[in-house]
Amino acid sequence: MDPSKIIEAYVADVMRHLPRAARNDIGLELRGLLAEMLSERTGSDSCESEGELAIGMLREFGTPEETAARYIEPAFPIVPTHQTKSFALLAIAGVLVQWAVSLPAVFAGQPVSEWWFGKGLGALWWPGFMALAALASSWLRHKGYYTRTWSPPRVDHEHFDRRILILALFAFATGTAVIASLPLIIAWLPEPQAGFFELDQGFLLFRAPLASILWLGQFGLLYAVQAADRWTGVTRRLALICDLLWVALLVWWLTGGPIFRLEATDGFVKSILGFVLLVVGLSMMVRVYRQATRIRVPAAPA
Repeated sequence: MDPSKIIEAYVADVMRHLPRAARNDIGLELRGLLAEMLSERTGSDSCESEGELAIGMLREFGTPEETAARYIEPAFPIVPTHQTKSFALLAIAGVLVQWAVSLPAVFAGQPVSEWWFGKGLGALWWPGFMALAALASSWLRHKGYYTRTWSPPRVDHEHFDRRILILALFAFATGTAVIASLPLIIAWLPEPQAGFFELDQGFLLFRAPLASILWLGQFGLLYAVQAADRWTGVTRRLALICDLLWVALLVWWLTGGPIFRLEATDGFVKSILGFVLLVVGLSMMVRVYRQATRIRVPAAPA
């Protein structure tokens, strides 16, 4: 085989992956470089023919795609390297949560094919949305529309912000009041509005009261943190346990039967609860990650 034709074919493959304006100049430069490298190899003692030497040299040099990448200026990354792992985990977690919410219908008798071509594949909107958001953010940074600057965070990570306590107390009081008075509120509504919000008796008797118990538990936890004016290792672990219990309760609400007797209302409310479940899960992952990035002083040897 003619080594010059082998090099020409290789360079042509490389040029296909290059910007049109730079193809000719880079092709001439690359062809000259490869011809020079081959002449150095043919001068050494070798039983291989020049064609075999050329093929072996080009395989060592790299594939045409890899060689073209050396001449192309790197484009702006869609996802920064340090965010790749968290991006992938967040994308997978979002899809899995949607599947966990919709799969009970399969166990109830819905055909798998119907689920897969409906909500199964439909759950992939989440990584697509994340990719588009990351692309838009990266393009804006690349164009210089905004730049990130670092500001020192709160130095004392364990200090408790009293504003959080006020918001939490308001949320707990409101949530407990709404859950407790929901049957009365529904009873006061005129027909047919009352029928839209009629709760399932099984949910009302067995699953709903657990929300009030968890709210009271979190209220007691925040009160203990407020009294100490700071977080401790114990209270942080208890907060994580509360989050896990909330996740378990929300999953039970979504999969343990209807919440409202009317199917349309039940589906709408469960879609909202599915989003809440996603937010709680992501919040829990962020707190665990932040806790893991802090410096821990090793215990002194006994």
